[in-house]
Amino acid sequence: MNKKDISVQLYTTRKFQPYAPIFEFIKDSGVINVELFGLETLNIDEFKDIMDSNNITSHSTHVGFEALKNTKDVIDRAKELSIK
Repeated sequence: MNKKDISVQLYTTRKFQPYAPIFEFIKDSGVINVELFGLETLNIDEFKDIMDSNNITSHSTHVGFEALKNTKDVIDRAKELSIK
């Protein structure tokens, strides 16, 4: 399998923060995609900077059930991170 075709589920790394070294490790491993979680509470600017500096993208995310009460906010936040 090509590492460019897989994503690291960032939820599995949540207890090993800060995220900057995690993203660097992911990049150094040859993986270029992550699946975000908790999009409704992420610091979008911080994550965008970390992702950009490590040339990592996100193709997917998962959000808490409560976040679905404000789908426009979730969609807007996803767009800011270029998640389709």
